[in-house]
Parts: sequence; structure tokens; C-alpha cells
Amino acid sequence: DSSRYANLVESVVSASSLRTFVTQCDEDYVTFTREVNDRQRLRVDVVSYHKDLDDFRAPHPRDTLSKLGFDGYMLDFVEAPRKVLAALCNRDKIHEIPVALGAVNHEVIETKMLFREYVADGTRFTITRGRYGTRAATVTTSRVQRQARVLASGETDEVRATRERLHSEISGFRDQLQENENAMRRLSQRDKRARDKHRQADAREKELKEERARLAAVVGKWQRDQIHLETKRAQLATMVADDQRDDDQSQIARDRARIAQQLRQNSADRAAAMGEMATLAGTLGDLTHQLVVASLEGFRHAHAHNALTAMATRQREAVAEAQREYEAAARDFEAAKLAARECLADTRRATDAMSDDERAAVRAAQDERTQATVAELEVELHTSMQRLSMASSSGLSARVMEQYEERQALLASLVGAQQRREAELSRLRRAKQRARGAWEPPLVELAERISDRFGAMFDEIGCMGEVRLVRAGESSSGDPAADPAADSGDEDFGAWGVEIRVAFRRNEQLQALDNHRQSGGERAVATIVYLQALQALAAAPFRVVDEINQGMDQRNERLVHRLIVASACRPASPQYFLITPKLLQDLDYHPRMRVLCIYNGEWQPETFNFGRYISNARRSAATTA
Repeated sequence: DSSRYANLVESVVSASSLRTFVTQCDEDYVTFTREVNDRQRLRVDVVSYHKDLDDFRAPHPRDTLSKLGFDGYMLDFVEAPRKVLAALCNRDKIHEIPVALGAVNHEVIETKMLFREYVADGTRFTITRGRYGTRAATVTTSRVQRQARVLASGETDEVRATRERLHSEISGFRDQLQENENAMRRLSQRDKRARDKHRQADAREKELKEERARLAAVVGKWQRDQIHLETKRAQLATMVADDQRDDDQSQIARDRARIAQQLRQNSADRAAAMGEMATLAGTLGDLTHQLVVASLEGFRHAHAHNALTAMATRQREAVAEAQREYEAAARDFEAAKLAARECLADTRRATDAMSDDERAAVRAAQDERTQATVAELEVELHTSMQRLSMASSSGLSARVMEQYEERQALLASLVGAQQRREAELSRLRRAKQRARGAWEPPLVELAERISDRFGAMFDEIGCMGEVRLVRAGESSSGDPAADPAADSGDEDFGAWGVEIRVAFRRNEQLQALDNHRQSGGERAVATIVYLQALQALAAAPFRVVDEINQGMDQRNERLVHRLIVASACRPASPQYFLITPKLLQDLDYHPRMRVLCIYNGEWQPETFNFGRYISNARRSAATTA
């Protein structure tokens, strides 16, 4: 019964080994650590050894153990999978430690130094030999506990209670996780509604600004007209006062007539000005209409130009295809002409051996064949073949039939080869489509995930951005390029790439990231955000960035610092180290952050009280304030 050895095995196997998980392969190790250590944030030990159980050999045969009184090695009394046994052999050497329930021959063991460690009669013996002098052996003993705590058979009340408590905690954690996911969905919906309201508020703000500008122009015109009116009233009051002081009634009448005439003239001038303004307004409307028509004509001509360009491209392709067909037809014509010359030479040689009557019959047949149909020509061909067969049997040259049969066999061979090549080409195309269907959808999905993460980070800093997978033959807008060579497909995988498109200012369209449109700081921000988006898809226990904020202006440095803080301080995120020689003042900090200042250099004092230094600095700041 192996259960009798449970307390002995437990005395040899360390507590850390009993709490260690053993995986069978490297893939299981990676999966286990990603789920338990990274995602669930649990501190557990896990190992994966490449050695097999057969790689661990016992130091002495088992018949020697029997002679000394041992029951066997510790490995013989442990029942576990081979990988677990191999891990215990590697960590605790259970294949080298003999064990016995009763007494053994201690004298022989200690004299011959057969084992460094063994367990017998409830006692653990450890033998060490000195390094110097006589190198005498020293034996250390320790009593083994009577009952096993971990490896005991059956389930104790404590273990049962612990298991039930853990199950209850797991259920609570699952419920809490579900509640957190529901809350996240509700927050996402609220965030979407808030973004929609923000966009509506921006549009409303723009409309109000335009309305305010228009009203300001109207108020300004009204104020100018008011000032002009007050001036005219003052002039009129002056003129009335002058009239009152003037006793000459005739002069008053003349002045009144003159003023009336001036008022009529001013009214006429104003009416003429109003008419001219109406005319100009009509002219402006006509010109605006003409401008709109011209713009539409420009769009139409641009569309026609693009259509003509595309048609020209197709025409060039058709001309190239016709050129290729012409060259093929020319080659066929040359081959047919050469064959006709050979046939003509064979025919002349055949006619040279004919008599005058036979030549006359051939010429008569040629004259009749000019008006013959296809069916008549086939009948004549069959008759001629019979005649040639009879002629060859009578001694006439058979070279004509031989050439005909050779060309017929060659034609059949070429047709068969062409059909085989077409079948092989179809098979290769299907295999290529299957292979591409296995890797392209995951690649597109990965690019979309990176783009979503990239756009979300840019949205957090008040900008816009996306990441696109650009295939061969595509322009920056995602459409096939206008180059005729683009019709060959997108199978030039060396020309595939990733395009980053960003917009750092409001009302700006997304543009490709290059050194012509964006500044150096903006390119640095986009690059860092892209790396952050990539890191979000890669599991790692910690991340380190060094001097990432060097060479940036203050605005971009603050944006990058805020983005890193938001990314690194999320729950269940890996540890993040930011190494920098300097930081700006009044940056965003998170309660989960820790700032470590490294004091190093040849000018540092031997003793320095940092706490007193910070206290003095705070008192100085308070006094200054």
C-alpha cells in the first residue's frame, strides 16, 4: 500500500514543489501563464521541463537496496503522470532517495557513502563529507511527521471548507465580472451619446458664430446710419435756427426752396443708388449662377477627363492585346506560309512525275474548285486522299501523306498539351486561393483591431487617426491605382504595407503620415500611439520605454504622457516603466503611478537625508506662497 509512504514522501518533496503546476509542453506553459498570471493576476508557480522520466537513472540497482533493507526508491511509491514524476525527479531527486519503513544497515551506507540522503524507520538521514582533512562523514537526522498533511488520502473538513469558500469566491468574481461588463457597455453607450451631443454642439456653435457675425455686420451698418442721421438732424437744426434769426422772409423762402430742392435731389440720388444696387444685386446673382454652372461644368469635365483617362487606359490595353494577337497571327502566318511552301514543293515534285493527261486533269480540278463549297471541298479532299493512296501503292511518292499525318499528330499533341496546361493552371489558381484564404482574413482582422485601438487613443487626445492595410495596386485612398499595371492584381505581396492616417486639427481630413504634411513632433506622437496600439495586442509582464519624450514640444509631450498614463494605469494592465531624464511640470498623474528619482553621480554627497530635503523644500514653498 503506497499510502503508508505518504508522510515519508511529503518529508522529501518541498512545499514549493507541491504548489507548482507542471505543463506538458511549451504551448501549455504559455497558455497557462497568460491566463492565470497575466489576466487573473494570480501568483502561482508553473514549470515545463523537456526531460522525460527515462532520463533520470537510479544510482544503484534495486537488488542492492533490498540487501541494505530498503523497500525501494521514493519514486516507486509516487503515483502521478510521467511529466509530474519527471519534475519531482528534477526538483527533489526522488529517484535517488531510497526509503524503508523499518531499519536498514546504516554502517554500510555511511562507510561506502552509497547515498547522500535516505529515509528509514521514520527518520530522514542526510550524509555530508568534509572538504578538507580526513573528510569525515557527518550524518544529520530529522524525525518525519507521523501523518501526511497534503498527501493524506481523503478530504478533510478544512480542505472541504476551503474548496467551498473558493467556489463561492469564484462565483462572486464571475458575477462581479458580468456586472462590470454590463457597466462597460452602458458607459460605452453613454460615451457614444455624449460624442453625438458634442458633435451637435460643435455644429450649433458654428451656426451661432456665423449668425453673430451677420448680426454684428447689421448692427454696425445700423450704427453708421444712425450717426449719419444725427449729423443730418444737427445740420437741419442749424439751418432752422438760422431761419429763425433771419428776419428776411424772402431769404427764408429761398433757403427753404433750396433745402427742398436739395432734399429732392438727395432723394433722387438715393433712389438712383438703390436702383443701381438692385441692378448690381441682380448681376451678382447672375454671376453666382454662372459660377455654380461653371463649377458643375468643371466637375463634369473632370469626371469626363477621368472617364477618358480610364477609356484611354483600356484602349492602350486593347491595343497591346491586339498587338500581341497580331504578333501571334504573324507567327502563325509565317508558319503556315512555310508549310505551304513545303506543300508546294512536294506538289511540284509530285506533278513532275505526272503525265500530260494527269496535269491537265489537275488544272481542270483547280478551275472547278474555285466555285466549290466547303462540303464539296471535303468530298474532293477525301477523293484526293484515296487517289494519293492509290498513287502511293502504284509507286508515286508518299511524302505528301506522311507530312499530313505528321502534322495531324503534332496538332493533336499540341492540343493535348494545351488542355493539360490549362487544367494545371486552374488547379494552381484554386490552391492559391485556398492558401490565401487561410492567412488574409486574420491579417485583415488584426489590422482592423490595431486601427480601432489606434483611433480610440487618438480620440482620447482630441485627434483622429486610423491604420489601413494597403495592398499592391491600391492608392492611399484605398481604390485601385490608375496605373495600367495595377490590373495584374494585388499578388505582389512585397508591395503590401501598413498606412497610418492622422488628423491633428479640427475640420482636417485624414492624411497619410509622412515627412511632408506633419511636423516632427506630430510624427513622433503618431508613431508612439501606433506602438501603444501594437502593445495592447501583445501580452507581456512589463514594458519599458526609454526617453520617449525627447525631441518633442510641450504640447505633444503632454499628449504622449497623458496617453501613456491612461494606457498603463488601466486595471489588469502590465507593469510599465518610463525612463526619462526630465519631465514637464503639471503633468497628469494617476494614484497607481509611482515616481522614482535616481540620485547618482560623482558630485553626490556620501550621506544625504532625502526626507529632510523634501520637508525643507515643502516649508520653503509654503513660506514663499
